[in-house]
Amino acid sequence: MQRGLQTAAALVFATILFGQPATAQQNSTDANFFVGAKVVSDTNLFRVEDEFQIPPNAGGTGLSDLYFVANAGINSDLSLTSKSRIRFDAEIIESIYDEYSAVDNTSGNLLARYDFKGNAFEFDAGYLRVEELVSFENQLTPRIDFRVRQRLFADIRQRFGLNWSFGAGIAYTDIDFDIAQPVERNSAKADFTYESRQGNTFAIVADYEERESQGTNNLGFEEFKVGPEIDWDLTSDFNLTAKLKYQERDPVDPLLVEFDGPTGEFDFEWQVSAGVKFSFEAYRRISSLGDQLSNFAIVDGGSLKGEWKTSDKLGFTLSVNHEIRDFEDEPNVVPIPGLDVREDDLTNVLAGIDWRPRRSILISASVEIGDRSSNRELQDFEYETYSLGFRYEFL
Repeated sequence: MQRGLQTAAALVFATILFGQPATAQQNSTDANFFVGAKVVSDTNLFRVEDEFQIPPNAGGTGLSDLYFVANAGINSDLSLTSKSRIRFDAEIIESIYDEYSAVDNTSGNLLARYDFKGNAFEFDAGYLRVEELVSFENQLTPRIDFRVRQRLFADIRQRFGLNWSFGAGIAYTDIDFDIAQPVERNSAKADFTYESRQGNTFAIVADYEERESQGTNNLGFEEFKVGPEIDWDLTSDFNLTAKLKYQERDPVDPLLVEFDGPTGEFDFEWQVSAGVKFSFEAYRRISSLGDQLSNFAIVDGGSLKGEWKTSDKLGFTLSVNHEIRDFEDEPNVVPIPGLDVREDDLTNVLAGIDWRPRRSILISASVEIGDRSSNRELQDFEYETYSLGFRYEFL
């Protein structure tokens, strides 16, 4: 992990050193450097029901902890010509915990991307790397683990006339854990899209993905899904996006459960006024929860979010999210007769405030309350998090 972060740091330095505006008239560079810090109080750091479930190597006592996060990075956009540009984003994050020092970590992310947009042809390709602490919320038995995701991707789009286009893309993703077994994903997609004069789109999209794994259990699968996607401005203030898919997932291990059925999501956005916006989302997804499951969970959920900007300097956010997760045969690879399929019910509420006293300064605070109830013993938990953050941007 440290080697990757050193690479990211070197790339940040190279961008700072060499990414200044070019002398050629068609070239221009837009770079934004930032530093930030926040302090977070979490009443249930490991998302457990009882203290004895805390990992034995964590050190410390109690369910709660106070931790400090510092970050620094760059967002940059270099125009090579009128039709091509390079995007480079990098961030390094340092997290220090007061009680559970074993969770201390240095993480970060890196994105390098090339975009070409011609009159009828578009192309983009890039590399993404994310290093992060694995969420405790999705773990059956809490453990301190770290994940590195590396993704290579490329996409093309060819337009036919004013309204029609064909798009295709491929991607390779490598996922390494400190403890869990590594995973590789290969994916491909294609679509036919119609775009109206008003900018509304209708597309038929097909996706294919293959997951390969190494280790004691074979967690591989093949997945295919196809269906329509729309992005439609019903009025100037009301937007609808929807994806409806027929999805199949076939595991390599014959003991694991297959999936065959509909999935999708609907998202409504309503711009009530210049400073007030509401959004609602409902979805049904098949998820391996960050590649932490041998099989998968059927996730049915929805969220409601409200945003209120009283001015250019002050804004408020309130959101509610609810999910029901049907884990099929999880957490048992081989079904146990008489044991009900695991089902979790998760709810969380988040309230936040952003204050920008100056264009380059952002001060934010948030409160989040959540809980999970499960039909399995020792899988219920509740938590509250309180955070206060600061960000300075070198505009």
